[in-house]
Amino acid sequence: MNCFKCGGKEYFDNREKKASGEYKENAPDLKCKNCKAALTADGDNWWDRDNETKEILHNFIENSTLSEEEAGEIDDRMEKEQAVADSEANFKEYLSTRIDEIVAELRKIQSLSKVTL
Repeated sequence: MNCFKCGGKEYFDNREKKASGEYKENAPDLKCKNCKAALTADGDNWWDRDNETKEILHNFIENSTLSEEEAGEIDDRMEKEQAVADSEANFKEYLSTRIDEIVAELRKIQSLSKVTL
């Protein structure tokens, strides 16, 4: 299963620690090792805790006495925060790729410097 947010393939699996009481009951079941996105199981279905929180906030905003302008400002802020989170995940992936490329180049240079003429 790939991360819904960054496409990562490795997760911290917290289910055993939740069951033993080491982690709080409301801790996520799975957490992406790359971007820390959280997933929680509900029977056989997985749901995105971040999106559920946004949905709850959005429903609150729609049913509250906030003005349209205030609600719009909150929506704008949430979109900006999501863009920042997506940008950070992309930057981490870019850095990881570049580091791998640089290490490969350094190894290549190192192996060439060991060649004697």
